[in-house]
Amino acid sequence: MNPAEALGPLGPALFAANRLRRAVVGAARGWGLRRWSASTGPHPRQAVHFWADGEGRRPGVLLVHGGGWRKGSWRDYAPLGPRLARAGLLVGAAGYRLAPEHRWPAQLDDARAAFEALVAAGAGPVALWGHSAGAQLALLLALDAPERVAGVVAMGAPADLARLTGPTAEELPEVFGPADLRAASPLHH
Repeated sequence: MNPAEALGPLGPALFAANRLRRAVVGAARGWGLRRWSASTGPHPRQAVHFWADGEGRRPGVLLVHGGGWRKGSWRDYAPLGPRLARAGLLVGAAGYRLAPEHRWPAQLDDARAAFEALVAAGAGPVALWGHSAGAQLALLLALDAPERVAGVVAMGAPADLARLTGPTAEELPEVFGPADLRAASPLHH
């Protein structure tokens, strides 16, 4: 049962209303900021979306959405991105291709490309911020190049994929296929 269904018959409407609220809050907070997007590949989800308050090189943060590698969007961070930009950061929200259409490591490849786009846009040093699947991606990015990452906020990170249980574990073959789950697990790096 998904979270919206757990709330009963009003659950889907409440989730839709909250999604609309987040979009309105994000647009209001973004008023007056520089906003732009950069493609990081041929697929529409391969993009990074930026917020900045001013010009020039500055510390940056890459926001990586969750969603079990199968759903979610950079828009999940629409309210937070402008808030961090107003605090003086160059903020990028990464989009990435989703499973099952795009199996692992497409998600990690796209997160890497978003990181490089943020650095090319003038961010440095760079922190990574992700939740759930986005946290797993953020941790792997940091482990790939620790000298290039200033810090990581990893909320609810699935750090050992082989030990997951429940519905998420049942969906792992759809995402990772025959890939080695230990290799995709931050804990084993």
